[in-house]
Amino acid sequence: MTAAACPTRCCLTSKAGAFLSSQGVAVSLVNHRLRLAVSPPPPIHLDQAQAVHSFLIQQQALRRINNAAALLEYTPEALCLDVGSQLRPLLACLQELGLSQEQTTAVFRALRRHRHQAAEFLSLHPHELRRRHFWLIRQHLSLEGPAAAAYLAAQPSLLLAEPSEAAAVVAWLRSCASWRRLALCRNLAAYPAILLAPVQQLEEAAQYLQYSLDASVEELCLLLALAPRLLAMQPQQLADAVGQQPVAWRLAAHHMDRRPMMMREAAEAQHMQVASLFLMHRHGLSRQQVADLARDNPTLLRGLVLK
Repeated sequence: MTAAACPTRCCLTSKAGAFLSSQGVAVSLVNHRLRLAVSPPPPIHLDQAQAVHSFLIQQQALRRINNAAALLEYTPEALCLDVGSQLRPLLACLQELGLSQEQTTAVFRALRRHRHQAAEFLSLHPHELRRRHFWLIRQHLSLEGPAAAAYLAAQPSLLLAEPSEAAAVVAWLRSCASWRRLALCRNLAAYPAILLAPVQQLEEAAQYLQYSLDASVEELCLLLALAPRLLAMQPQQLADAVGQQPVAWRLAAHHMDRRPMMMREAAEAQHMQVASLFLMHRHGLSRQQVADLARDNPTLLRGLVLK
């Protein structure tokens, strides 16, 4: 693909593309993902592509990342970074925070799911990255060592939350209703947009769910543990979702966090949680009563057909 064939200001020049293609990089994928950026970069020329690729190959040889080509495909915004002043300090910072080569690569892989946030994350100064990491992961989520590294590798976009604003979200999630407190870490891990949303929007979403669903606090807690994305929906999106699935167990089944290749055990666990919601809604049982039934009849939840 030539530069002339691409929209203005959003892809590799023909020479840069030919070079990366010869190095095993899927250039069409790189161009496509660059087009999805909120602020597409200026054309990336051969010398810049060579400098970034050469540095990443060096990092691969030093076992600080897994695969240079894959990293550029995951987050092609890295091609826009200056090696000396941006990319090298970024990778050094991730290593300093305890990330392994697999976890460092995972950071870039996770950013591909958040195209509008990738460039913003990569542009964070290492000092700011360390500050936000300490504030959120160590101070507020109380994670250290391998657990903290794994959390950052899975959800790097959490660090885009402005600490002062994110503090208000964390405080709100921890306050008052039990379903907020119990779902805190699960919500932030499964759907980081919650941390980036204004508290007023979260509050309105929570109130809307409470008033529009015929659900107990226990049901709301389980619903939001299964489908945390509901809290971060815009008002009209949430109204449409509830209009289509007006009871908690159906809403959970439709919007729960699914993985493309979910392990069988995880899929069964989610089914059993939705089945618990179904029994709580249909028969007015508490979660403890459902647990007692499941203990007496171990196949009850697994075999329940939800209609």
